[in-house]
Amino acid sequence: MNITMKNIEPAPKFLLLLYKYTSIVFKIFFIIFLSGTALSSLFGPFALYRSAMDNFDNKVYNTSIKEFKSIVENYPNSRYAGDSLKSLAYSYYLDNNFENSIFYFKKAIDENIKRILKVQETIIDFLKEKNTADNVLKFLSEKYDLYVTVPQYFLNRSIVMAYLSHLKKEKKITCFIEGKELYWKIN
Repeated sequence: MNITMKNIEPAPKFLLLLYKYTSIVFKIFFIIFLSGTALSSLFGPFALYRSAMDNFDNKVYNTSIKEFKSIVENYPNSRYAGDSLKSLAYSYYLDNNFENSIFYFKKAIDENIKRILKVQETIIDFLKEKNTADNVLKFLSEKYDLYVTVPQYFLNRSIVMAYLSHLKKEKKITCFIEGKELYWKIN
């Protein structure tokens, strides 16, 4: 059977409209996505953190305090919240407000302990199956969106090895050699 333009039925009108407007709708959503990304970098925690650090470096502590506090209160789950909490404590200290400095240092310590316990829980959960330290590091780097350079990789790998050794000493995990490779697993 030869296919010619005569024996091809035209597409229904709604499919032509769908095809025509799909690219427009996609472009609109794409532009909205890009503008949201751009706006969040201009007005979100990144921009606020950068401004707070500039003010901190320039010894404008009252402004850096407001900005760090804004990040901690409005963006508590951002990647800048932890550093902002510590920097807030330092800003108060350098501004001679020791009472607030102590309060925020204690809060930063409490938050770090919570994060350490959360990472510990994540590692132990990951080690339900045997894994190498490199696999643990890769998993943590992906899960916590760690920026990795070569020097940071070696530093992070040393930290992971030390922490795995700590968990082994606490008898929460064990290690064994299999096929000339060191593996870690929960007990």
